[in-house]
Amino acid sequence: MAKSDYFIGEALLGEAPNLAHIDLLIGSKDGPIGISFANALSTPSKGHGALLAAIRPNLLSKPVSLIVPKVTLTNMEDANKIFGPAQAAVAKGIADAVEEGII
Repeated sequence: MAKSDYFIGEALLGEAPNLAHIDLLIGSKDGPIGISFANALSTPSKGHGALLAAIRPNLLSKPVSLIVPKVTLTNMEDANKIFGPAQAAVAKGIADAVEEGII
């Protein structure tokens, strides 16, 4: 089997209504993941606009990561859950994974 330059994963934690669910793509900026990253950021779809993982305003996670909501955001209440709390939580999780040597 040929070596892949990207990895795909999924994780679920908890139970409804507090279920956390992530689908994850990791890869090089120079490969298909980099192309997908640019496309997702530059061509948003209604209710599923991509946003950068930010620990706080103007402080992005390293590696820079993109969040695309799985659920359709239909109102400001939904958007306020993603833009801010979830955005920071994902970014902090990435920073923790880097610090612990996981990625």
